[in-house]
Amino acid sequence: MKKIFLFLCCFVLSVFVLDRTISLLFEKFIFNKTYSGESGGNLNYLFQKKNNISFLIAGSSRAKNMINPDSLNVLSGEGYNAGVNGVGGVLYMNALFELLLNKKIKPECLILQTDVRDFSIKKANGNRAEITRLYPFINDSKILQAYSKQLGFEETFKLKLNLYRFNGKFYNIMINRFKNNGVSNSNGFNALTGSMTLLNENEAFDDLRQFDSLKINAMNNIISFCDVNKIKLFIVFPPRFKNTFSEEKHLTDLLSRFTFKNDCYVIDMIDINKFSNLQENSNWKDEAHLNVIGANKFTGYLNDSIRSKLKLISEFANPIQHHNIKL
Repeated sequence: MKKIFLFLCCFVLSVFVLDRTISLLFEKFIFNKTYSGESGGNLNYLFQKKNNISFLIAGSSRAKNMINPDSLNVLSGEGYNAGVNGVGGVLYMNALFELLLNKKIKPECLILQTDVRDFSIKKANGNRAEITRLYPFINDSKILQAYSKQLGFEETFKLKLNLYRFNGKFYNIMINRFKNNGVSNSNGFNALTGSMTLLNENEAFDDLRQFDSLKINAMNNIISFCDVNKIKLFIVFPPRFKNTFSEEKHLTDLLSRFTFKNDCYVIDMIDINKFSNLQENSNWKDEAHLNVIGANKFTGYLNDSIRSKLKLISEFANPIQHHNIKL
């Protein structure tokens, strides 16, 4: 019995030492020098190469593929698009923004793209996907640590192993480290090519249900972060090819749950009918994503919208009363 106990102790100790050694070497020589790819390389690029930006764009693939920071000439200085494919919801952005501040990156302006449906409670909870994408940086984010604990004891136990942070990411990180790492001065924008056809026009959409309090709290935390750090926050709701009346109908209800503070503004662009230049199929890659032609048009509309907001900021002494202006 004593031998079995000693064996188990030696085995656990060996696993612990091996885990810490390999993860330390991997982080130092591989991961921390990877500057592309959405397994953490894109964030390394932001944290290490773009830490003096004036404004930041955050959100899902609808931000990454549709908002060109170089075309937002109403904002001064250099901008960067930190949108991310596949995830990029409000939980991801809440942790990301904490990481930025912890790394002393404080842009003057944050453009946060989101959708009404992102706040609904869905049948298949996608919270885990948002959180695990940021696991390589979990030591620097108390918010991320709190989210991971909500996933249960098993997840908390797995995270005791540093290598688990890179679970499902090793291959992509290695490819981006040694094959695709020639990143020049990128602004993060990733324009899509090709036009929408009848085959990819419509996107399946679950009816909006009760709003997720965790996500509402995450947005309110971002709003508070921006207020405390004197960062202008623009919350952008972009259109889809087909009008989503459910989203438009529930927008007011969603906004009523946000605790707006000074220098926080909503840009409601959900209604595609207000943007005649975006209504042709030739502007869209699919129902939710504009292609490069449409994205540049959309960024122009967004640029004008931000200009209108900034004009109102200068006209009114108390901008909190004017945060939600329809376009």
